[in-house]
Amino acid sequence: MKKYLLILAVLVFSGCTNAKSYELDDEWLPLKEIKQRSKMAALVVPSKSNITTVSPYCYVTDLDYYLKLKPPGSVKFRSIMTHERIHAQRQEKTGVFSWVGQYMTDAKFALAEEKIGYYHQMKLDGSLRPENVASALSKYKIFTGGIVSYEDALTWARLVRSGQWHPKP
Repeated sequence: MKKYLLILAVLVFSGCTNAKSYELDDEWLPLKEIKQRSKMAALVVPSKSNITTVSPYCYVTDLDYYLKLKPPGSVKFRSIMTHERIHAQRQEKTGVFSWVGQYMTDAKFALAEEKIGYYHQMKLDGSLRPENVASALSKYKIFTGGIVSYEDALTWARLVRSGQWHPKP
């Protein structure tokens, strides 16, 4: 477990060293900025389109590419930032490092948190297909492995799209 916490600390703090950032409007509070990950963190999370939140910041591998792909003000940007804001709010409520630690070590917790975020993202972005959500969720990896199979994620995403699944209040 100590090894995992050390890796977590390296990932979190290595992402904080890069100065390239995009300041967010107050509507996204508690989020403040989207920051470009350091080269070290980008080796661990190499995707140019993934975003990771450790409140009050979001981290991406290539900030210019990310903002070009999801321009501020667009439906894609707004839906993703809503998803990330939910993570940040929940992190702040329970304690950022406690939340991140549990997320990285507990697949059920991580999946439950992603379901809440993706539910709101799908509600705002009607073009987000259940197959795309399932593909993304099935690729999530935490220290203990994956968090959900493609098939289970697809079944869940279809329930969301059909209005049959809602997060618990």
